[in-house]
Amino acid sequence: MNEKSKIMSPAEAVKEFIKDGQIIASGGFTITRKSYAIYYEMLRQGIKGIKLCHVTPGGPDELLAAGGCLAGITGCYVGDELVQVIHPFCSRQIKSGNIWHEDYSHYSMILRFKAAAMGVPFLPTHSQIGTDLINPAYDVEGKMGLRGKDERFPLAKFHVMKDPFWPEHQNICLLPALSPDVTIIHAQLAGEKGTARIMGALGGDVEEAYAGKKVILTCDELVTEDYMARDPNANQIPHHIIDAIVPVPYACHPVSSYMNYDYDTNFLREFHTAMGDDSKRDKWLDEWVYKIKDHWHYLEKLGSKRLSSLKANPAYAYNPDNDRSAYMNK
Repeated sequence: MNEKSKIMSPAEAVKEFIKDGQIIASGGFTITRKSYAIYYEMLRQGIKGIKLCHVTPGGPDELLAAGGCLAGITGCYVGDELVQVIHPFCSRQIKSGNIWHEDYSHYSMILRFKAAAMGVPFLPTHSQIGTDLINPAYDVEGKMGLRGKDERFPLAKFHVMKDPFWPEHQNICLLPALSPDVTIIHAQLAGEKGTARIMGALGGDVEEAYAGKKVILTCDELVTEDYMARDPNANQIPHHIIDAIVPVPYACHPVSSYMNYDYDTNFLREFHTAMGDDSKRDKWLDEWVYKIKDHWHYLEKLGSKRLSSLKANPAYAYNPDNDRSAYMNK
């Protein structure tokens, strides 16, 4: 009996797996391996009330906020760190109370996903002790009334206790597991059943994938599972936890996919500028999201010349000739 294929278009994956009000984990690392093809499609399909979580942020939080899809964020900050941008629209929405933001450290978010991946309710750490991250005054999810009302959210942000085994270690901090409704990640290579091979920095993607109740995987290249099995140690994520495989070129544009294509600095600059300008934001969204039929139309609009200029040089795994000057002296 043949297995049902998991291979889908961005539109099909969003329609089948992403619903209003879900907790969505965003994989990737700031300006690399963020699956924009999926987030664009979420805007087109009018998804609402999303609670976004991540180990490292990036453009999806700004995009989802601008598209009216976002209710809140559980993560570290809002911005594109490697191009020194704090997201203007998302930050404004948080300050005005339209979107909530619960603050954890990078490490604590990885531990929360790791706990869910392991099937345990929490994991301990000495990290966060002595910081305002554990100050009850800054418990945003508590202030939003999510604790005790939504079973997906823990009853407490942290729990601090004495080390029961080694008293000299003093206090330890318990971090609650975080299991997203859907995790969205990107890999450079995937087998036709979903075995994933990520090249370069992993971020928290492996933990996020195992923690997710459903997983959407975008990829640059689709190959046979036999090919993936030739070097099993190079694979990080097994096919049985993947629910949708979305093999489309430049799925992460305008950010990068290590070894395949670089980030589009000028596009990111235009995006960030438009998001911070009330007179430009809707026009940008119309041009690059709502008036775009699908991912192939998006690539056609970008044009082969622009896309070719982003192709990675195999000797460097990125493009050393890529123009990175868009953020200089701005």
